[in-house]
Amino acid sequence: MSENSQNLIKNIGGKIGAVGLAFIATFLMVLCQYFVIIGLEILGFNTNLYDGLTTVAYSIITIIVMWGLIMILSMILSDKREKFLKVGKLDWAQIGFTVIVAFGLMGLVNIYLISASAIAELIPDVMGNELDKYSESVDRYAEYEADVIPGWDHILEFIGVAFLVPIAEELTFRGAILGSLLKKFRPGVAIVLSACIFGILHGISIHIGYALLAGIVIGWVYYYTESIKATILLHSLFNLMGSALATFLSSGLFGDMEGVAGVVSSLSFLAELACIPPAIASFIFLRMLYKNKHAETPSSEEQDKDNEMAGEPESQGIKYV
Repeated sequence: MSENSQNLIKNIGGKIGAVGLAFIATFLMVLCQYFVIIGLEILGFNTNLYDGLTTVAYSIITIIVMWGLIMILSMILSDKREKFLKVGKLDWAQIGFTVIVAFGLMGLVNIYLISASAIAELIPDVMGNELDKYSESVDRYAEYEADVIPGWDHILEFIGVAFLVPIAEELTFRGAILGSLLKKFRPGVAIVLSACIFGILHGISIHIGYALLAGIVIGWVYYYTESIKATILLHSLFNLMGSALATFLSSGLFGDMEGVAGVVSSLSFLAELACIPPAIASFIFLRMLYKNKHAETPSSEEQDKDNEMAGEPESQGIKYV
């Protein structure tokens, strides 16, 4: 067998292995969710009523499991030049651009949902039911009134959706899944593949469209900032302004705040639409910062050439095959 054939087989095997690792991470995440639901039901908790407890328990277990998986993958796949999980320190420019991208992304999602509603009115037999299912899935109080739910569960719901779910999902989708795919695929391909998994796992057809868009944007932010901290920040802002804050204000814990919740939602909606153009510019700036940083850093191939000229052996990073 020729060397080219061996390299081709090794390349294909590496890609299959990377996809396999991505699906293992996906399976573990789903398994954590079912483990929590079944466990709480056995303990006598109605997981639909105690959604906050379910969300927090699922997120914490997923964080623990994914962190363990990432540590294992880091030992196998990391090398001296490039760690498996990117946790780089963010400067203020990166933080600011990431925040603007978060609001702009929410604006794009709003446009997507408005478009879906318009299409549903044109073809209600096809889209109407899907839109109703989506509305019920994101409405905390679709099945139970706010005053039926214990106050502590409202608090857990807010903490879980706004903070713990973003950490759990970012460790899963950008940490384990995208991290595995980036080892063997070009960045664009790896990000799209991870975004597809991200979209599919959101389950509902209306959800899939904007989850796919969000997955692509968040994936590139992770790649350009080289930090899971940036994507956790982006994801937290998305969840906080997208649903968690308005739902918490409508919980009744602070009295009748329906009017305030409505005002917050309206102002947030307008701000998100206004942030679309600056978000596009911020995304471009994040890319420029990444390019400038790496223009000043020699590539691995250049380092190997320099080592060879100096009489040193080529660097041998750990490769996944």
